[in-house]
Amino acid sequence: NYGDSLAFKFLYEKAQFVELSALDGSQSWKVELPDATTCSFTGSASVKLDGVGVNAALTYTLSIKPDSAMVWA
Repeated sequence: NYGDSLAFKFLYEKAQFVELSALDGSQSWKVELPDATTCSFTGSASVKLDGVGVNAALTYTLSIKPDSAMVWA
């Protein structure tokens, strides 16, 4: 067990949403922070549209459940 899922929120863009929704099984991920520090790991993803409000931007959340240790560089 490598901890809780990581959640990333995106503005809805159809092509990106479709591509992320189609991912199956464990994938390799790399997150880069503003100071150029990176974190690499593997994990399975799920995508969910967020609630929609009047005149609100459509967003979705990418949740990744890590299945490896996180490697910081």
